[in-house]
Amino acid sequence: MDLCIDIETAAHPDAAQYLPPATPRKGTKDPDKQAAQIEEKEAALLAGAALDPDLCRIVCLGWDDGISGASLTCRDEGEERAALVSFWTIWTNRLEGIAPRIVGYNVKAFDIPILFRRSLALGVRPSLTTSATHRYRMDIVVDLLEVLSGGNPAHWRSLGFYLKRYGLAPEDPISGAQIPDLVEAGDWDAIRAHNAADLSATIALAKWAGEWRGAV
Repeated sequence: MDLCIDIETAAHPDAAQYLPPATPRKGTKDPDKQAAQIEEKEAALLAGAALDPDLCRIVCLGWDDGISGASLTCRDEGEERAALVSFWTIWTNRLEGIAPRIVGYNVKAFDIPILFRRSLALGVRPSLTTSATHRYRMDIVVDLLEVLSGGNPAHWRSLGFYLKRYGLAPEDPISGAQIPDLVEAGDWDAIRAHNAADLSATIALAKWAGEWRGAV
């Protein structure tokens, strides 16, 4: 039985100190404009940190096999550590099954590297070795982004594109880009709902693409 996984991330509270210094655009003389440009660049850098394995933290970790699953919110590093322990336990149990596979969308380049890196940072032992996280060595992982693009980056499309184009799942009013703001607002119910919606949508896409070996 396949296991679909998905994570939501935000910038780590310490991320700002590791970002490059923001500078105004060349030729800008007005101090107010310079300050505004610096603030804009700092915001963009911090937004990028939410996607960086070394500068982000996991705020929701979810999995679903089509029958049961979980979307665990991580309000702090203690909850993040507990969620990772639970996830790797599930992963290990899957590896002991018959023809186990992990399914996700952009999971090789995003979810798995972050799961691995955050595990190392929090002292959690992952069920993978460092070399196994290399995207070309993840034999048990089905990345639907690669499957549907034929492995050609020029043909990459978003998960939302396929869902809308083929009517596979209702549109989620929340996007991944909104997650950091929801964390800031403390709206953990919305974060959990978005993660659960992404899991359901990814399974629907996997079924449509003929890449789901679930029980249903």
